[in-house]
Amino acid sequence: LGVIFVGGSGDDTEKWAASDRAERWSAETAPTKMTPRKRLFDAVASLLFGLNYGVFVDGKELKGEQKSALRDLLQVLAKAFPGSEANRAALATLAEQVESDRSPLLTSDGWDKYLETWQLGRFPRTFSWSIMCSPEGGSEGHVTAGYTCGLWTLFHMLTFSAPRAGITPHQTMAAVRNFVAHFFGCAHCRDHFLAMYDGCEFGRCEVPVLDTEASQRAVVLWFWKAHNTVNARVAEETRQDALEAKEREGAGA
Repeated sequence: LGVIFVGGSGDDTEKWAASDRAERWSAETAPTKMTPRKRLFDAVASLLFGLNYGVFVDGKELKGEQKSALRDLLQVLAKAFPGSEANRAALATLAEQVESDRSPLLTSDGWDKYLETWQLGRFPRTFSWSIMCSPEGGSEGHVTAGYTCGLWTLFHMLTFSAPRAGITPHQTMAAVRNFVAHFFGCAHCRDHFLAMYDGCEFGRCEVPVLDTEASQRAVVLWFWKAHNTVNARVAEETRQDALEAKEREGAGA
């Protein structure tokens, strides 16, 4: 999970990542230049991609904790997803379909068939991300970079919109945590995120239980800090991969 930095820590990895960002984006296409509309489209693209390709990664039937994780996130989205009421109505319908233990959507074939006609408001049913989320365009890493970036964008949006919809910060955090635990395909990335969350890093376990302005702010900040940590790790891994590739080229010369 990772693509965009929010703020910075000032260490060597962060400095390297800042240099990398300068190469990836021009002044016109930098993250700070992306409009809220483009960010929303990135979030939608990742949500649709995840629903289409991330739900039945471990089998042909959805049950137990997996079913609960999907239902909980859909219920949060049905109340707090940005934009028109049509968006939230579509998500509410999908959440209702997942609720029943006898729903045909709990099998991969039934789920795929339902999504063939399901529509999220007026959003196009395509997986296309902005230059902010996928600066390399049609390259091999396009889908991976776009999906993870848009997913983080969705999570950040929910930390702001969910409280206005009557959803507590802890409900939002739990829904995101369980979705990542059960439906994010990169095991290494998933384990790293869960270690931060379950290990109470950045004061996650100190977030006030009551739904207050302080708890809302704490959740927003926690996701920023977690996101930056993920990106620092990804930047360091990318740097190490580049160094190793250069060493291999030198050895073969």
